[in-house]
Amino acid sequence: DMRPIRKVITLLEEMKAQVEKDAKEDLLAYDKYMCWCTTNRKEKTAAVEVAEQRIDSLTALLEELSATKGALKTEIAGLAADIADDKDALKTAAGIREDEAKAFQAEEADMKETFSLLSQAIEVLAKVQLLQRRGQSSDSMMREASVALLQVRDVIRERLPKFQDRMQRDLFDVLGSLSAVAHDDQRSGAMLRKALLPRPEGTALQQLLPWEKTEEQVGKEAKPNALTGQAAGAKSYNSRSGSILGVLEEMKDEFSRDLFAAQKQDLEAEVSFQKLRAAKLAEIATATQSKSTKEATLADTLDKAAKAKEEKESTLEAMSADQAFLATLENNCKEEDEEYKARLATRSEEIRSLGEALKILTEDDARDLYAKTMSFVQLRVAAGTRTAAQDHAVQNAVNRIAGVARRTKNWAMASLAVHMQLDAFTDVKQAMDRMLAELQKQQKEEYAKWEACKKDIDATEDSIKVANNLKEDLAEKHKALSDEIATLTDEINSLKQDVAAMEVSLKEAGEERKSQNVLYQTSISDQRATINILQKASARLQAFYSF
Repeated sequence: DMRPIRKVITLLEEMKAQVEKDAKEDLLAYDKYMCWCTTNRKEKTAAVEVAEQRIDSLTALLEELSATKGALKTEIAGLAADIADDKDALKTAAGIREDEAKAFQAEEADMKETFSLLSQAIEVLAKVQLLQRRGQSSDSMMREASVALLQVRDVIRERLPKFQDRMQRDLFDVLGSLSAVAHDDQRSGAMLRKALLPRPEGTALQQLLPWEKTEEQVGKEAKPNALTGQAAGAKSYNSRSGSILGVLEEMKDEFSRDLFAAQKQDLEAEVSFQKLRAAKLAEIATATQSKSTKEATLADTLDKAAKAKEEKESTLEAMSADQAFLATLENNCKEEDEEYKARLATRSEEIRSLGEALKILTEDDARDLYAKTMSFVQLRVAAGTRTAAQDHAVQNAVNRIAGVARRTKNWAMASLAVHMQLDAFTDVKQAMDRMLAELQKQQKEEYAKWEACKKDIDATEDSIKVANNLKEDLAEKHKALSDEIATLTDEINSLKQDVAAMEVSLKEAGEERKSQNVLYQTSISDQRATINILQKASARLQAFYSF
């Protein structure tokens, strides 16, 4: 019966098949990972190139906007200065024009008043001349004539000095020509003298005028002036008054011309000012509009510069993240490639070792020896040294260890299962101790691996924020790692329970082994040959697994 050895052979065959299956799955995972590396390398490289081009473009744009900003600020400052200068010039011109207008208004009013006085004097003298021609006289008309002439004389002093001497001479000639008229009314002569020669001047000329007489002389004269109607001096007056009327009319014409010239000059000054004002206002409006346009352009330029700067910073940040991700990608992909090559070489050697071990166990000489060796197991069952329950417990432990070995791909545990079936329990216990130590070591390594996985998950989550296109793949990896951690944790807990149960079984088996030692010694010779064969297979496996 080769059933015990058959189990070993079956286990080795399963191990070989599992290794070959794992190799295929590893190849698929490797190909998928390399495809992911290639895709992301291409995408990130293209993204970095686009970012570099965009950064160069934004840098050039920022330099251009900076130059534009400086030019606009200079132009705006120049326009503001021009507007201020134009406003000052307009204000100055307006002040000058206002002063000119005030002076002209005063001069115009004075000239109009003079013109009115001249017109009044001409009108009065014309009436007096008309009365004299008719041989009539009038005290009121004389008074009006004297007042008008006196006012005209004052105007002549201030306005037209060239007419002063002539006007003074003609004025006295006219007054002298009125002497004949004055004989009819001596009081008229006195009135004219008082009107034309005010008291401050008259004090120096207290003698009577040529045509005046005292009251005594008037009383002594017996007959009145025979020249009633047209006075004796009327002809002389007409001649003199005609001369002064001509002077007054000439003066009036000259005043009219001067007034027109002054009004024309003021109008021309007003037109020039309005043209200057319109030109300055147009310049101010144009400069203001240009300044507003340039200020709007400056604001738009500043806004564009701020947005370009912000975009450049975000692009730099994204490019740095892409470059960091690309560097990590290259490193991880390189490590994965190296690890896969190492795993491939290891699996190839493992498959070859398992094949050689199977060859050793399935040779014809080994089969003949198995038949003799198995009698010990049959004898032990027949003798009842181990109960069926104990055998079942041991077999269950072996099966569980072998199952864990297959799931975790831990060939050291598989070897332990083989030793439990073939070796003495003392050796099994030692192997269990070693296995326990190994499991504890592996537990620490698994915990370290778990911690590393946690860090990798955190790093992966951070990378997701930067590269959203990796979200799906990294999420799957995160889930796979979490599932693996949960599975490993469950398996560790299960193994701890198995170890505890096996320790109890080992203790019971040790006690039972003592009673079976005699029986064991009788079959040791046959087993040594079997052990020799198994040791050859074990040595070949040890060369690979190193346990």
